[in-house]
Amino acid sequence: MNLAQRETNPRKRTQEARHPAFVVRAPDPTNKGRWITLGYAWARKNGEEGFTVKLNSVPVGPWDGALILLPPLGDDQTDASEPE
Repeated sequence: MNLAQRETNPRKRTQEARHPAFVVRAPDPTNKGRWITLGYAWARKNGEEGFTVKLNSVPVGPWDGALILLPPLGDDQTDASEPE
């Protein structure tokens, strides 16, 4: 796809950036009581039930595989870029 086609692409986003509905966190296995932010979750664009989850990393070391979706803490979500 060339530049001219991209500019006229009807799928191009023209809406405002969405904010994540949840932050994906997991407990830090090496520091009890500390949580690690692993990614973000957005409500689905098409209005269907569910979420789109983008993980920036996964825990290493002793981890039971559980992730927790928590509400964002506030305006500190500046590194939460919307998934493509």
